[in-house]
Amino acid sequence: MPHSRTTIMTPLQHLILHAVCVFGIHPMTQAAILWTRIAISEADGGNDWRARLCLIAHWTCMTITILLILGAVGETIRIAAFAFGL
Repeated sequence: MPHSRTTIMTPLQHLILHAVCVFGIHPMTQAAILWTRIAISEADGGNDWRARLCLIAHWTCMTITILLILGAVGETIRIAAFAFGL
């Protein structure tokens, strides 16, 4: 019989994870904006492949931002459930 490990998070750990998700959104959004500006600059200079790489980095930043938003919403729901005793 395989040993199954279940990790039970405390309310404090949920609060910390929520804070990490919330505070991580702004830097990732700013990084995406920076990559967009670099891509525009590279495209103006005629470097199409560099502009495409910058746009890939932009979309990667935006994907991470969306994941952080979803994580923050999920943790908010869990924190609310703890607060109401569910």
